[in-house]
Parts: sequence; structure tokens; C-alpha cells
Amino acid sequence: MNKLFTKPNRSRIRKNAADVSKAIESAESAALEPRYRDVALDAIEMDPDQPRQMALDADDVIRGRVDESDPLIGRKLEELEEIRNLAVTQKAVGELYAPVGYERAGQRVRLIDGHRRYLSRIYKALHIDTVDSLSAVKMACKVYPRKPDAHVIEEIAIIGNIQRKELSLREMLGWAFRRDARNRNEAGESLNAGFFSDTLGLKNSQAAKWARIVSVGQVELQPVMDALESGRNIAFNAAYSACAEPNVRMRKALIEKLAGTGKVRVGAKERSGVSLGRATKLDAIRILIERNMEEDQWVVFEDTDWSDAAAVQKAFGRFIKQWEARHG
Repeated sequence: MNKLFTKPNRSRIRKNAADVSKAIESAESAALEPRYRDVALDAIEMDPDQPRQMALDADDVIRGRVDESDPLIGRKLEELEEIRNLAVTQKAVGELYAPVGYERAGQRVRLIDGHRRYLSRIYKALHIDTVDSLSAVKMACKVYPRKPDAHVIEEIAIIGNIQRKELSLREMLGWAFRRDARNRNEAGESLNAGFFSDTLGLKNSQAAKWARIVSVGQVELQPVMDALESGRNIAFNAAYSACAEPNVRMRKALIEKLAGTGKVRVGAKERSGVSLGRATKLDAIRILIERNMEEDQWVVFEDTDWSDAAAVQKAFGRFIKQWEARHG
């Protein structure tokens, strides 16, 4: 007898549903993939929160000069010269890497990576090729159809910047503290060495130093951030050495000294707060040298990696020679 209805094949239904689900997921994924397209220069905008905090902006580059009354004229002139040199290179060899950005309203693109390349392209167009309008010049960009997640934006930006031109300590610290704050909010913990190793491709020892710095926190290290912002030259290892100090009061004094806002010549009462019994031998040597050097003499030790036994031994030998020279 013919059956008007047959029993549904549930395995086939499940397979079809899975295929449909995969197809939808694939389509959604494809819709989020960045695509290369030409974007007019006047439709591109810079990200104010980019890791590379440039003093120079698009208006300066469009003018081709820096206003003499600009309070940031020193930094801007240096950056403008870099942009000018990059524009000359672009003229000679072309653009090797497309900037990365995402779509905004009105067919505009906000950059994630490639701000210096964008500024140099403006300079090249207006001051080397002498075109009349930025709308007439297009730049190949890798564009996401919508704004990616915040962590994706930050990692694209930091990796892209490091690959092209090394970021300053000020810029790296700003990025690290912003990323650490978000991780604390989302995961309830500070960034560990593994994050810096995976994201920046650092060796374990260097990654551990970054983890120590962010664990101290931006509030405590703000004097160093302010000093860097004002143009003070501070080495990464010097910043790490200050952060590596376990005693809070001593660490505060070291940070202030590093920032040029204080000295580390502590009195006997405060010295008693540092327990060398809890410190490592390397810590003890660093503290010994620190306490017996005047501020102008300490500068030769600022770049010492106090976690490296060979470097500490070398520093100690230098300290002994200076001590003998002063005291006979």
C-alpha cells in the first residue's frame, strides 16, 4: 500500500540544519572580513586613541609647516621631517603596505594602522605632486565593513606600529596601561608575561618586565609618564628597575627620582623599612649602589638590567671603582 506520508529522516534533517548553520556562519564571517579598496584621502580620518601619539596632525601636513606659536613645535617639526622623508620614499618606490581601517558613516574610513603612511600620502599629494584637492587622490586601504572589537583594534594597531617604526616608551606605556585596565575589568586580573610574549613577540625575560610594570599601575607610575610627555629621556630598563623595587616607599622614591621630581637619598628611618633579607642578592646590590650614589652619578647605572647577574656584576665593578676614586 502506498504511503501518503513517510517518516522524516531525522539524521538528514540534522545534517541539512548543520549545513545551513555553517553556510550562515561562513557568510557572516565573510561579511566581517576586511577588503581592499581605494579611499579618497579626504574620506580618511585618524584614530585619536592610536598607540602612536603623534603631535602632528593632518592640518599641519596639509599646510606643510608648523605654526611658530604652536606649543608642540619641537615635536611637530621632527615628525613633519619624518613624514616628508617618508613621502619622498613613497614617490620613489610606492606604498608597500596598505593602511588598515574600518567603515564609518558616509563612506568614511577611520584608520586602525597606517597613520604615518596616510600623512605622508597627504604630503606627497599636496607638496610633491601638487594636486589641487585631496578628494582627487585615492589610497588603497584594507577596510573592515564595520568597527572590530576593541581588543582586535588595539592588537592590530600595536603590532602594526611596532613592525613599521618602534614606539616610544611613552606610547608603549600608554597602550600597556589601557590594555591592562580593560583586562582587569573583563577578566579581573592584570596582564601577565604570556600576554606580552604572545602579542609583542618578546622574549620571556622582557615580557616579564612589562608584566611587572603594569602590575605597579599607571597611578603609581604617572610621574614617569608625565616626565616622558615633557620630553625627559628615560630608558625602559630604568623604569623597570624602579618598578621592581618591592618596598612601596622606596619604589615611590625611585620613580620620583627617575621622573626628576625627587631624590632617593632616604634617611636611616626609611632605610629600616627595606628588608634585605627578603630581597634577592641582585636587589641588595642595586639598593647598595643606589643609596651610595649621588643623583648625577647614578645616571651611568640607569640602563642596567638588574635582573641579569652579569649586568649587575659589571655595574658593581663600576660602582667599586667610583667609590675608590672618591674615598681613596
